[in-house]
Amino acid sequence: MDSRDYQELKKFKNIINEIRTSKFIVAESKFTKLLKFVASSDLFMGLFGDCMDSFNFEYEFMKAKSTKTTEGEVRRKFVLPQDLGYRIALIFSIIYYIDLKSIDFLDFLNKYYSQDDNFLTYQSFVKNVIDPLEIDVEYLMTGVEQLQELPEIDESEKNLSMVVIERIISELR
Repeated sequence: MDSRDYQELKKFKNIINEIRTSKFIVAESKFTKLLKFVASSDLFMGLFGDCMDSFNFEYEFMKAKSTKTTEGEVRRKFVLPQDLGYRIALIFSIIYYIDLKSIDFLDFLNKYYSQDDNFLTYQSFVKNVIDPLEIDVEYLMTGVEQLQELPEIDESEKNLSMVVIERIISELR
């Protein structure tokens, strides 16, 4: 990776950090900033374009959504694909569709990342969607894998536990 590519990665990471540290109310404007940056960068257009090759958003989006009913309570989870390229493509597409208003951001947060308050809900989204995007893009560009702290898992969610275990094993390889 040459110094120009490094500078582009640094800009990308700065925008991701703005998303991470922003308040929910301005997050969508930060998504727009990220999309504009990607559109202005040949390097990132190529990277995201490669990830989008043979990617089917509708299928992957549907597959990532899961619903579990326990004792009358409906719990929804959003599980990102294991495939690195599809994971990047799905996250990027979600950001794009939120920007287009095709996905209602608040509704998406409340369905899949709901916590006791809006701040914690947004932080859960950041930890489970935005952080993996940053880590995966950096890995593709540098070949250096970062360790990510995995989210805590409710003991009653055994299916999700298996996904996390598979992820840990794949990261150790």
